Amino acid sequence: MIGTASVASEAGRRRLLMCYTRKDRELEREARRVTEARLMEEGAHHRQEEHDRRRRTKEEEKPLTEKVKEVVGVG
Repeated sequence: MIGTASVASEAGRRRLLMCYTRKDRELEREARRVTEARLMEEGAHHRQEEHDRRRRTKEEEKPLTEKVKEVVGVG
């Protein structure tokens, strides 16, 4: 067998190492969950930044008279 490891047990017999335990799977699941949550949060942050940038650009394109009307409350 290539790539397998063994350890000596208390009785002196050799046994194969368990390469992938339940704890490993749980840790991997938790790491995946954290990574996905971080990616979702990052995506939401980028979408909000893009939204804010578009809003600022749109405000800058308005004619000055429209801006004055908004401030005064006429409209």
